[in-house]
Amino acid sequence: MPPHHADRISPDEMREAIARSGYLLEQRIKPKIERRGYFVETNQPYPDPQTGISREYDISAISAIRLSRKGTDFLFPYILCECENNAVPLVFFETHSPISFLFQEQVKCSGVPVKIWNHGSWERISEYLGFEKFHHYCRGRIASQYCSFTQKNNRWIATHLDAQHQTFTNLINALEASIEDHYANSWLPQRGDKEPVNIQFYYPLVVIQGDLYRAKETGHGLEMRKTKHVQFRREIWSAERRDTYQIDVIQEFFMGNYLKMIDKELESIKRRFVRRRADIRKSIDKLIALARQERRRRTPWRQIYEPRSRF
Repeated sequence: MPPHHADRISPDEMREAIARSGYLLEQRIKPKIERRGYFVETNQPYPDPQTGISREYDISAISAIRLSRKGTDFLFPYILCECENNAVPLVFFETHSPISFLFQEQVKCSGVPVKIWNHGSWERISEYLGFEKFHHYCRGRIASQYCSFTQKNNRWIATHLDAQHQTFTNLINALEASIEDHYANSWLPQRGDKEPVNIQFYYPLVVIQGDLYRAKETGHGLEMRKTKHVQFRREIWSAERRDTYQIDVIQEFFMGNYLKMIDKELESIKRRFVRRRADIRKSIDKLIALARQERRRRTPWRQIYEPRSRF
């Protein structure tokens, strides 16, 4: 065996380095999503919103749900996933919200129709279809703060690690880029043709390999418990926009249950679409008529099709 050189990496060192990274986790998660009927791509590029430079996130997965046996009306669940092999635990500080029914507004979607004409005004599709009754964003506790740990002077310090912060930022930027891309590929139907239902529902997701905890302050001090799923809410507020994003953080072994949960939610959405298809069709026709007017003024597609924020 040739002597080992300090400036050369050995096969064992390569294996150890790869095991510490998220590459193997990504390779294990990809086939799990594919088995649920998704088309999956890894290292999906998107433009950095500040610099325009191409960035990547780990896994992009999209599936299709036909709303009838014939026709071209589809719902598309779209998973944007980052994988992380966290060497130290992630802790999310959970709270109860008295307005969790409003969190249906954080279900990100794009396409036609993501708003419905109802009783003389436009209403977001999540409110019209009653997402607060079945969508997981509107159930359970949520977290808006988290921490990880690092050692300093032989003591563990609770802190935000740059890696986690960047992971959440990447997902939000990738999600926004996906929405913009969907609208950029929009066009109006020919006169006399019907615009089909074409909605993408986005699920931003972080899958971790290491430990995940939820924590809350009680009368007896800080209570911490291991968990498999956390709903993390992150608010973005800048001169350009204000928005809130809900991101699921799960452990690797929970992936199958998470995909089943999404399937169940999409089935509920489909049933509600089918029951109200006549009213939804009227809304689509009204929306397309509006789009024909607004496009003559060069109004962006997204501004035409999306509902205005409540806040």
